[in-house]
Amino acid sequence: MLSQNNSIDPGVFQKCEICNSNDWHSVYNGVVRKGATGSYSEPTVVARCGVCKSDRLAEISSEQDEIYETEDYRKLVGEQTDALSFMHEHDWLQQYRLEYVWPHLKRGSTVADIGCAAGGLLDHIKGLTSHIIAIEPCKVYHESLMSRDYEVFSDIDEALATFRGKMDCIFNLGVIEHVLNPLIFLEKMAELLKPGGKMMILTPNRDDILMSLLPEIYPPFFYHTVHRWYWDYESFTNLISRTSLEIVDFKCTHR
Repeated sequence: MLSQNNSIDPGVFQKCEICNSNDWHSVYNGVVRKGATGSYSEPTVVARCGVCKSDRLAEISSEQDEIYETEDYRKLVGEQTDALSFMHEHDWLQQYRLEYVWPHLKRGSTVADIGCAAGGLLDHIKGLTSHIIAIEPCKVYHESLMSRDYEVFSDIDEALATFRGKMDCIFNLGVIEHVLNPLIFLEKMAELLKPGGKMMILTPNRDDILMSLLPEIYPPFFYHTVHRWYWDYESFTNLISRTSLEIVDFKCTHR
């Protein structure tokens, strides 16, 4: 799959979904995490686009989108699939996320959480909001979300039919690295925003300090079959520059 100069066999990677380049160069070769810690894929490749500088896992090793519509994704990553168990496992994350939410969330806001799972974050902010829409492909969580008075959609296209240009704030936390085309995904989310609305995106940082401190141990854990894409500050800024969005704040944190 590789040549001596680390370029990629054209049959392994298609054109970059972000910039349409076919200039790929390997940045990692080996096994990657598949599901819960301790489970790994067959050896594979993570490559960097020479134009937009985004890193991508070979599609042949990536989990397909259908996995997110059923219980299969949560089972793959070793988590319970019912809503209450999900919240018990993930509620500790909300304090970490709320530190960044509060400065940008105004009382009476209309809010969309895209890829909200069981809606743990939404439960923490619903007292401040005027309306919440929950966008989640996994239908296992829909009944629980609706029982808590969230308006539920399976994808962004469904939500756009009613809420185009109506959201003050969008949360997209740990989702964009999963999707097939991040550029299209960002533009669709942007269509939900009011003029001047804000979007909060959280994604892993490929410049994680452990990548350099533990180069033999950490990369096989960091790279994951459910994460197609990997960015650092520069490459993510490049991605956003290709959309109608504008970066107003950017933070790198280690947790």
